[in-house]
Amino acid sequence: MPTLNDVGIVLGDTSRSRVYLQAIKHHGVLPSEAFILQSDAKRPGQLEDGQEVPYSAPWGGIDMGLSSEEFLQEARIPYTVLPSDNINDPAVVNFLAGSKPEVLVYSGFGGVLLKRDILSCGKKFLHVHGGYLPDYKGSTTNYYSYLDEGTCGASAIFMSSELDSGPVLWREKFQVNQSMQEIDHALDSCFRAIVLCSTLMHYVEKGEWPSCIYDGQGRVYYIMHPVLRHLAICSSLTDKV
Repeated sequence: MPTLNDVGIVLGDTSRSRVYLQAIKHHGVLPSEAFILQSDAKRPGQLEDGQEVPYSAPWGGIDMGLSSEEFLQEARIPYTVLPSDNINDPAVVNFLAGSKPEVLVYSGFGGVLLKRDILSCGKKFLHVHGGYLPDYKGSTTNYYSYLDEGTCGASAIFMSSELDSGPVLWREKFQVNQSMQEIDHALDSCFRAIVLCSTLMHYVEKGEWPSCIYDGQGRVYYIMHPVLRHLAICSSLTDKV
């Protein structure tokens, strides 16, 4: 299985990171090393007790109970626990600036924005946004797109200082053929993982990063009210009857 020598991954142990790691192993695009944002307190995007159940992804089974660190050990991917759980901490910025990979897949904790210092540390941060860019920027966008048009999306970008506005490398729309009840931890993570793997596989095969051409600037969405989220979930249940 090939290793992407110039690609690493920065991650918190979230459900998304667990899906990403198992997906990239399945697709044969492993990073050369990993950097862990480890937190003693529960952080956004992490699973609660009882949520660590197996999940059926489009490419096979996902073991949600397998922590990111356990996976890295089993896959023999070198990893470092970073000096802070804050990606913007100066100690983290300095450490990553001195690391070998030129591109770092970013899969940190939810709700954290990368600030100027980390974005200008000499690395490209490859992020997969949970929405079809540039149409759906911002937060909880797959709830909005599902209510708007019955689809969800994911888009790979190189991060910039402007929210969800870095160059789009790869994007896909997905028909939702199951309940939206699993959107937050499993379904959205799988959509993003598919786009991440497609982006990395293109890089391996072509020797260059893909690029999307599109018109328009889209719009920014804000965290959806719980009532509307519940409406989206109920709609998905009705549609599947």
